[in-house]
Amino acid sequence: MILYTTKNGQVEWLETDKVVVKTFSGFIYGDEMQNAFNAGLEAVKKNRGSKWLSDNRGLKPYRQEDIKWINEVWFPQMLKAGWKYWAVLEPENILGQASMKNFLDHYQQMGITLRVFHTMEDGLAWLKSVK
Repeated sequence: MILYTTKNGQVEWLETDKVVVKTFSGFIYGDEMQNAFNAGLEAVKKNRGSKWLSDNRGLKPYRQEDIKWINEVWFPQMLKAGWKYWAVLEPENILGQASMKNFLDHYQQMGITLRVFHTMEDGLAWLKSVK
């Protein structure tokens, strides 16, 4: 079920697997980015989810104010909602990879179990395997 869609992103809920799938490409920021993240948050809350797959292969780096919002507003709410597992498809862009590494390191330190994959299929397979 598609929860949110825009020119640079889409968020969907996979009911059978209880997984939020976020696909971003290009530059996504401000309200567009926040609305996408919040759509996923609401699905996790409503469905008692704990799994998130981020397809960031086409993503460009986030702006500093958006990184701050993700880390200080969205992430604590996700933890409270029960988020535990994160499958990540890294950006192909080198600057995007550097930006994503900071999230990976920080979230892992905060208790999120995560793995980096190169295909959606591998990421979903891993998320299906964890409880």
